Amino acid sequence: MSATVARTGGISLIVMAIAAAFSYGYIHGSVVVNGDAAATFARLQSSPSLFRAEILGWIVIIACDVVAAWALYQVLRPVHPGLSLLGAWLRLAYTAVLG
Repeated sequence: MSATVARTGGISLIVMAIAAAFSYGYIHGSVVVNGDAAATFARLQSSPSLFRAEILGWIVIIACDVVAAWALYQVLRPVHPGLSLLGAWLRLAYTAVLG
């Protein structure tokens, strides 16, 4: 059970990192022009599918973050239940702010 949960959490963190690199690193960097709202708006209008892909990427990141919080709680609970629960709640709070 613990190995499966740990593997699920690890895969979730890897998927989250890949989705973040794609959404924020690639798409966000190619769509948003810092300091020029008109150019950003023009890029958004010319490529709405890129914008939708970025939104989908952020949804994947949020879902993977919830899975990672659950997995980390499950794996660390035998070591210290209180701190494990605190870490899970803090991770979920971070996910809520991110969302």
